[in-house]
Amino acid sequence: MKRLLCFFLFLLFVEVVYAEDTLRFYYNTNKVDGMIVTRTNGKVHKSGNPVVIRRKSDNAFVYCIEPFAKLNQKEDYSVIDIHKLLSKDQVERINKLAYFGYMYPGHEDKIWYGVTQYLIWKTVAPNGTFYFTDKVNGNKINAFTKEINELEGMIKKYDYLLSINDKTLTFNNMKEYEEWFSKLPFDELKMSRSGYEIVIPKNDIVFELSNGYYHKSGQNVFLPGNLDVLRIDYNIDIREGKIELVKKNKDTFVSKVNSLEGAKYGVYQDDLLVCEIETNDKGIAYTKELEYGMYKIKEIEAPKGYKLDENEYEVTLNADQVTLEVYEEQLQNEINIEKWYGSGKYKLESDAEFEIYQEDDLVMTIKTDSEGKAIFSLPNGNYRIHQVSGKEGYAFIDDYYFSTDNTNISLYDELIITNVPSTGIWDE
Repeated sequence: MKRLLCFFLFLLFVEVVYAEDTLRFYYNTNKVDGMIVTRTNGKVHKSGNPVVIRRKSDNAFVYCIEPFAKLNQKEDYSVIDIHKLLSKDQVERINKLAYFGYMYPGHEDKIWYGVTQYLIWKTVAPNGTFYFTDKVNGNKINAFTKEINELEGMIKKYDYLLSINDKTLTFNNMKEYEEWFSKLPFDELKMSRSGYEIVIPKNDIVFELSNGYYHKSGQNVFLPGNLDVLRIDYNIDIREGKIELVKKNKDTFVSKVNSLEGAKYGVYQDDLLVCEIETNDKGIAYTKELEYGMYKIKEIEAPKGYKLDENEYEVTLNADQVTLEVYEEQLQNEINIEKWYGSGKYKLESDAEFEIYQEDDLVMTIKTDSEGKAIFSLPNGNYRIHQVSGKEGYAFIDDYYFSTDNTNISLYDELIITNVPSTGIWDE
């Protein structure tokens, strides 16, 4: 209801103005200094300074949309729908030129009126020829390219913003979204993070509506109006996924008392801890849903019986789920065995061979060295030593049970009397 009322009041104002004989336009003292534009269409040739055309009633500036006709400064004009004078595409373009042109923030110099008018002429009269010269009817020069490129660039950027209006934009993460927003056109853009909207800075001089003004024997003009869309609304979709961490044993043999469950990892992004994860009984852990991006994963607590992994793993999350495999190394205990043989008097036995079992699983085979010793490592747990070879004439030891808490073990063989010749001399 409010918009309809405003529209009605505007029309009422126009009618009053018209009734008071004020729909007249002039440019007597509004020359744009420092700019000469030559325009020709084969029949009419004009060269000179652009001039700021103003409405007599309130001094509001308007633009010429008939570059080869003369402004009538003595008679009233009629308000007309500008679409009856120009095509839809032409109207859209000149509205944008007028909005971002003269009196847009930073474009207050009259040069911007001249540049805007020049581009409007080229829009409404595509078959005409328009160029800058060094003097009236002088040599063609390349001038005002910076201003023209800036104005054309602003329109291009505005059109880009229009293209995202009411759309859903997908980003890998909020950082990517913020970088995208920081590169958007227009330095004074305002953003509402809660509603994801962009408000384009206003040209406070332009009116809410744009009108054409027609005179049957005079140059037609138009009053610049606001853009159709000054607020861009859009949604964002931040891609997310999970990191699956699969923990595996680095060692071929794994002690039955050790488990990959309970390993704790920190998940970091830019050195900021994002979350912590802990492996289950299968050695697997999952992060929460995370934005796409690069993450670092580091173990902060090893499971019982394992070494702390000092490696730092980089993971690129770029799918619903990515998998990181890491390998855990068991803590090892050094075991020292001495093998003795004899009867009453013992010596160290070389080349005695043993099998090490955990329950019924063969873990390794060891053999004593020339000094009758064997040194090896085992992960935490309980084990059994079973002798498989030894010095001839001596009995094998009974299976020996030990835990890795016991790191020094001495084993003894006894002489088999029945297999030893009765010489009375102790066999070396």
